[in-house]
Amino acid sequence: MPQDLVFGRQASDPNAPRLPTLEDFVAMFQEEGGRIAVCPACAREIDLTADDLIPGAEIVGPEAIAKIFLSADKVLDF
Repeated sequence: MPQDLVFGRQASDPNAPRLPTLEDFVAMFQEEGGRIAVCPACAREIDLTADDLIPGAEIVGPEAIAKIFLSADKVLDF
């Protein structure tokens, strides 16, 4: 996913506020304590390795995923 992806339409006025990018949202999520855990089976399916991940993201096993899901008050899964 391109990290400069923007949700919404950028204004043509160069003085208009810049819309946040996906990279901005991920950074805000991580700054608030959010974790990015990648399913190993999903990673294998698309030949994704730990070296391909953004900083702070990690490939974790089923036990870690279960623990995250069971202890979290909110889970984003996609």
